[in-house]
Amino acid sequence: MAGARSNDVLLQYYGFVAANNPHDTYALSPADLIVETDAACPGGLRKGAVASLNTAAPGVADASNTIYLTRDGADDAALRLVRLLLHPDDAANADAGREPLRPGAEAEVRTALAAIAESRLHSMPGAEEVLEGQIGAEGAEMLARFVDEKRRTLQASAAALRASAARA
Repeated sequence: MAGARSNDVLLQYYGFVAANNPHDTYALSPADLIVETDAACPGGLRKGAVASLNTAAPGVADASNTIYLTRDGADDAALRLVRLLLHPDDAANADAGREPLRPGAEAEVRTALAAIAESRLHSMPGAEEVLEGQIGAEGAEMLARFVDEKRRTLQASAAALRASAARA
C-alpha cells in the first residue's frame, strides 16, 4: 500500500484503522463549517458574510466540496472559507482567501477553526452510542478504534490551530 491515506480510506478499502495515523482527517461540509464558524464567533458572523462568498470566491461553499480538519490543523479549503467569512474585505484582497491575512486576523481564523474542532470533539458520540447493539464484537472493536482516531485527529487539529494562532 503506497501513499498517504486517512483512516476512512484504510477502513473502507483495506478493513483496518491505523493508530496515530498522521494522514487521518475529519471531514465537514462547507455548510457545516459556515454554521459552526457563526457559532464559534462572539456575536456571530458579520451581516452579509455568507452572501459575499459567491462574489469573492464563486464555488468556495459548494455542497460538493469537502473541508478537512487535519492533525496539522486544517486544509487550505477550510482556511480559505473561514478567512472569507470572518474577514471578507481582507480575504478578497488576499487572492480570495488563499493567502494568510494580517497576523491578528489570521489568528482569529485559526482560533475559530480550533473552536470548531473542539466543539466537534465534545459533541462526537462515543463508540457505544453509535453501536447500540447493531454489529458484532469485531465490528464494535473496529468502530471503537475508528472513533478514537477521529477524536485524536480533532484534538491534534485544535492544538495545531491554537499553536499557529499564537504564532500569527
